[in-house]
Amino acid sequence: MVENTLIKIKSIESKAEEIINAERQNSILLLKAARQQQAEAFKQQQEQLKKEQADQILAARTEAEQESKKIETETKRSLAELKKGVEPKISKAKKEILKCLF
Repeated sequence: MVENTLIKIKSIESKAEEIINAERQNSILLLKAARQQQAEAFKQQQEQLKKEQADQILAARTEAEQESKKIETETKRSLAELKKGVEPKISKAKKEILKCLF
């Protein structure tokens, strides 16, 4: 009777140990899967961040190019106005110089 009880206890202990080992293995697999998912999510976030940064850089570049074109247009306009204002004076000065020479 005692032997039967000891055999049952050892059988129960053996089954408990098997269950514990199986659960430990299951936990390890779940942990590995969770870490892998976390790593993939992190990688996706990094890629999204790079894409957003590239988009921001492109937007800033486009804005800078547009501003540059505006400045260039304004500069050309100002230069044309300056030439219009200076040409009559240059013409007068040339006439005066020619009068003085002859």
